[in-house]
Amino acid sequence: MTEVSAHSQPEQLTVKGKFWSRMPAWRLLAAVVSGVLFSLAFPPAELSWLGWCCYVPLLVLPVSPRWGRRLLTGYVWGYVQAALSLLWLNEVGFGAGWLLALYCACYPAVWYALWGALVNWFCQRQAPGEAGASLPRACRRPGGLLLVLYGVCLWVGLEWWRSWFLTGFPWNQLGICQFTHPRLVMSAAWCGVYGLSFLLISVNLALAGVIGQLCPVVQGKGRFDDKPAVLQLLRPWSLLFLVPIVPVFWFWGRHGGPTRFFDAPSIRVLAVQGNIPLCRFWSEEEFALALQTY
Repeated sequence: MTEVSAHSQPEQLTVKGKFWSRMPAWRLLAAVVSGVLFSLAFPPAELSWLGWCCYVPLLVLPVSPRWGRRLLTGYVWGYVQAALSLLWLNEVGFGAGWLLALYCACYPAVWYALWGALVNWFCQRQAPGEAGASLPRACRRPGGLLLVLYGVCLWVGLEWWRSWFLTGFPWNQLGICQFTHPRLVMSAAWCGVYGLSFLLISVNLALAGVIGQLCPVVQGKGRFDDKPAVLQLLRPWSLLFLVPIVPVFWFWGRHGGPTRFFDAPSIRVLAVQGNIPLCRFWSEEEFALALQTY
């Protein structure tokens, strides 16, 4: 018995060690991937379906117990998505897009740090001493639904704060990526763009919780051959959160706004923005000249 144990234990630790020793690098890679997927959901790519799953690569991995690493991961995640979304601003000069991304990245960093802190607290409270606190592990236990709800509300709150703080910068909020789906967007008449963001981040968290249960290594077990129990797969608490939400948004989009727009004929409109120097808005004479020119 002792000899078998001696041979089996190092093998398990080796598998676990290979994955967990590189976890900071995996988190940073996942942060970059999630940031790129987010930017692809907006023009010019307009892959709006990515808005429903762009954050899964980052959310499915265990969060670090250290505040500094969580802030770093969240900042990399936020900077990539902001820098790519604001790439066009670099044409103005002075690297405007890169510089503004430094500010916009703070909000995803704060969200990931605070949300990760609660995930760590929740998992340690349920199973003290276990490493690898993650959303999939949390969703396997009663109370995981509240964790998802906390993450969603925190996200929407920070989006609202970014839109109003100081001068406000409501650029590329998550819900805006669904602008190509009129039926869904019409629900904004009742809940605003923040309601759509609420729905999208809910789906991202739910998918991360469910998909993570199919891969036990991201739950902190460190073994690829462990199979989750059937009952654990049938009770994804995060997914239950979406059961009443998705039909409500669909109903709002169908009946919440004027349907005559969908029956009326459509035309294509081309709008060209004039290249007006900012100095022309500093005086009445310059402003009048701009109107006369364009």
